[in-house]
Amino acid sequence: MGFILETLYSSIETQAFPQPLRCQQKHTVSRMMGLLISSITHPETLAVIVDKMLETLSQGSVALSYQYGFHRGSKRTLQGLRMVSEEEAMFLYEEIFNKRAYVDKVLGLPPSRRTRTRMQGGQAHSDLIVLDVGANIGLFSLFCFEEWGPNVRVLAVEPISDNYDCLKHNISTLITENRARCVRTGLIDKVSESKATSGFATFRFFRSTPGESTRHVQERRKRLETIHAKVSSEIQTIAKLQLQGNMSRDSDPASSRDNLACLQDIQRQAQEALSDAGSAEECPVSTLDGVLRSNREFISDAENIDLLKIDVEGDEELVLQGISKHNWRRIKSLVIEVSDVDGRLSRICGMLKTKGFRVFTCNQGSSSNGEGVYMTVAPTSLNLFMVFAVR
Repeated sequence: MGFILETLYSSIETQAFPQPLRCQQKHTVSRMMGLLISSITHPETLAVIVDKMLETLSQGSVALSYQYGFHRGSKRTLQGLRMVSEEEAMFLYEEIFNKRAYVDKVLGLPPSRRTRTRMQGGQAHSDLIVLDVGANIGLFSLFCFEEWGPNVRVLAVEPISDNYDCLKHNISTLITENRARCVRTGLIDKVSESKATSGFATFRFFRSTPGESTRHVQERRKRLETIHAKVSSEIQTIAKLQLQGNMSRDSDPASSRDNLACLQDIQRQAQEALSDAGSAEECPVSTLDGVLRSNREFISDAENIDLLKIDVEGDEELVLQGISKHNWRRIKSLVIEVSDVDGRLSRICGMLKTKGFRVFTCNQGSSSNGEGVYMTVAPTSLNLFMVFAVR
């Protein structure tokens, strides 16, 4: 069994994947090997595990899925995807497509398969309408079409020019004509909009991590410092235990080396991101009401908004404060990424509850999901939450 494991590891190492992805594959294979050993006497279980191991090597990698367009057997390809940062795009692909970070806890959405019509009371239902606020390069918008097929209409909103150029290319290239629309703007509240100079506000664009471009630079820096400190501490602990020879007897030496390499890679990425001072960019700003008003021919005032997704790096409250009573009544569910700074999470949850939503929160560092180093990437101390709200 040890020979088989080393052979599988060698096979993974020959692939041109970033180190964290190779570590993730090895972690999965190690867990499967444990199941394999325990099920030798059950041939039917053995066959299932072997098939799964082969699938992990052939399709399970995020990089492989991204490069060749595999998504749980889908024939739709993501070849031709334009991006600012390949490393970030691959990470987001894993979060959105494989971990399904934005939709699995949202109740009331169609089943997790493509359907050409949704039925309600025996009659064909109208399109599923999604607002993708903080769309970045458009991966979540693409996910919506992968998930629910041509019955979706997506309005994708992104302020940063480089991200928006990629978003517009990806939407026009990979989504059926007239089923998605891109708007270049940042979303704020009415008071902030009135104070904006000629309808523009200053954002900071980070080329190494374009999805973290923000108006709240200090929040980003504090988050990166937390990650760097957490990872550095774990690296020192592992190195000390290895030096003293105190690693657990049950630990697989190869797996321990790989986890250390993953931590070092994350440490490097955090340091590089901290070293990236970014560049100032004047971006147009509006309220969500203003965006909907300007796009009435795409989404009419009479149509409901099935899902409002918000990922705006610190401006979540302002986006919500820019919604009128009429438009609040149209929204059926929300998913929001929230960095809990100065009580922001409590205020957002309270606001959603007063609007008649049931609210669920999930700390992104609360579970490793079997992914080895995920807790290090998103430690609980970051206070980074996903907020799900449904009527």
